Amino acid sequence: MPRDGEQNNHHSIVQYQGQWLLFYHQWLDTPGCARKQRHVAVEMLNFGADGSIKPLERTKTGLGVAAGQR
Repeated sequence: MPRDGEQNNHHSIVQYQGQWLLFYHQWLDTPGCARKQRHVAVEMLNFGADGSIKPLERTKTGLGVAAGQR
């Protein structure tokens, strides 16, 4: 995952229920704050046939709530 502007990610990779997840920091505008604030986000990792981690893009929703788990 590329850097978010001049900020760092401080990421961590965790396996949960058979799925690999990337937790990281995302810098977002926050109402009432003069500058962007750091928020925790999570994305699923996907792997190539050779076992390499596929490039990952930040999303606005992260994992969200999966259908059937609401």
